[in-house]
Amino acid sequence: MSKCLIQDDYSRVFSPSLAAAIGLNEAIVLQQVHYWLSTSQHRIDGKVWVYNSYEAWNEQFPFWSFSMVKRVIRSLEKGGYLLSGNFNKSQMDQTKWYSIDYDKLEQLELKVVTECEDEEGKSDDSMLHQETMNGSKGADEGNGLNKPIPKSTTKNTTKITTNNHSFYKKVIDYLNTQNNSRFQENNRKTQSLLRARLKEGYTLEDFQKVIDTKVSEWRHHPQMSKYIRPETLFGNKFESYLHQRSFSQPLREEDFDLCD
Repeated sequence: MSKCLIQDDYSRVFSPSLAAAIGLNEAIVLQQVHYWLSTSQHRIDGKVWVYNSYEAWNEQFPFWSFSMVKRVIRSLEKGGYLLSGNFNKSQMDQTKWYSIDYDKLEQLELKVVTECEDEEGKSDDSMLHQETMNGSKGADEGNGLNKPIPKSTTKNTTKITTNNHSFYKKVIDYLNTQNNSRFQENNRKTQSLLRARLKEGYTLEDFQKVIDTKVSEWRHHPQMSKYIRPETLFGNKFESYLHQRSFSQPLREEDFDLCD
């Protein structure tokens, strides 16, 4: 199951990372289809399906016009994220059936994570180059031992401290202890995710709270327990996990692009 889609029992809630990748309106509709797929008993050719007319879908999105709903669904079909078919018993019944290509969503997620890692790598390389140049300049001026410590030293020291393995180890050790798992803090992808969250200002207590929340929620769930892992917990949905109760709030019309 793709992490791009929210797994809780809330309809008309969407993942911000999914909206950024495929569009806000498309993310809203795809999440709604995912919600109904999670309750559907219609399994055909190894996939779960739901059926609905455009009119019925429009009733679920009263803040959009009929043409808007139809256009968004067709956009998802064209993009390959939403699968459609006709499994009606009567040939006269043209009601469409829908499923989600979760494999394509997984590929999309991997692409987003890779692009984020590349951007972070470029940022780190640029900063390292700048720090190296600054260090060389100081050496040319006679080591600077007789000069006062520059104000920027505190900032640089903080960056070095947060980037070392000790912080990663604290977070991963806590996860392993709470979940009885054996994740490694020196995993490159794990470090990339932790570094990204640190840059956003999150603390060790925030990481521990997310771990406690999701371990408690998913540990005994047969389908969700496999998602108790760094790439899920510390990814783009970290803030939503940290403030999980906020997802239960209903969305308002002003939260969406209502232009037809």
